[in-house]
Order: sequence, then C-alpha cells, then structure tokens
Amino acid sequence: MQKLLVADDSPTILRAVELALKGHDYEVKKALNGQEAFSLAREWRPDVILADTNMPEGDGFSLSLNLKNLRELKNTYVILLHSSSENMTQEKLKSCLADDSLMKPFNVSSLIEVLPKKAHEEDSPSPQVLSPQGRGWHYSDIEKVALEVIERIGWEVVPRLSEKIIREELNKILKKPTASK
Repeated sequence: MQKLLVADDSPTILRAVELALKGHDYEVKKALNGQEAFSLAREWRPDVILADTNMPEGDGFSLSLNLKNLRELKNTYVILLHSSSENMTQEKLKSCLADDSLMKPFNVSSLIEVLPKKAHEEDSPSPQVLSPQGRGWHYSDIEKVALEVIERIGWEVVPRLSEKIIREELNKILKKPTASK
C-alpha cells in the first residue's frame, strides 16, 4: 500500500482526494497547511505528496523545496495542486523540485493519471461488477457515476451523505427504481 499525504487548506479537497483514492491501494493522511504537512511528512514519510500551491503557513512550492532538501524525503513524489488562474510552468516545478502538477478542480481519472506509475500499476486487470442492465462495468465506470452523483449534489455535502442518499442518486442516474426497505 502506498502512503499519500494531501496538503490543502480546503477540507472539501482533502475529503475529495480521500474518497477518490479509496480502493486504489493508498493510505491517505491529510494536512490543512504547509507546516502541518511538513511535520507529518517528516514523521510518516509518504511515497506521494499532493500539495496546494496556495495555503497558509507554507505553500506547496516551499513545502516541496524543503522536503526535497531532506535526505530521507528527497525521493518523495511531489505533485502541486494549483488553480486554473495560476500559470504552472516546468520552470516553476523545477525551481521547487516538484515532480508534477494537477489543476483544480480535477476528477478521479486525472488524479490517478498524475500519480507515479509504481503507485498504481496498470498491468493488473481491473475488477468488474455487473451493472443493473447486466453488462460488465469496470470500477472506473463506477467511479465516474459516483463522481457524477457527487457533482450533482455538491462536494460540500459529501462528508455528511448517508448511504441511502448516495444510493438514491445513483439509482436516478442509472434510471433504476429505488428499492424500499
């Protein structure tokens, strides 16, 4: 299992990353600012760090540079999370020793794509489940539907959602009548 630290001052982003990586062989820890992320990274030594470029007490640029200058964390894969208004260039990435970047908002597939290959080997076949229509679905299909549900009802309410609400929204998308219990 890979260890991933996500550092962002938005609880919504923290929760979204945690939910997106559920079932992808990641142990996720979260930090709300650069200082907390730095301390947690030194203690926990994650394989991958997702760091917001605009957060209090140390942005993603300084976090990346400070961590990469530590012998024990120099090989940690750092991905900077940035807004669409921020012009992220290769020079900026190189200057802080970051490995890659990801523009917010992002979806699960773009998050998975930016992660280092060793962290999500693509050689293994993806498990299948049957859809209500009887065709085989890959888990990536289910993720797309789940993200559509989350986007429809809003990211802000995700932490408070009950399983019943999620099932109702999934059934609406799949046009399947809700089974009453």
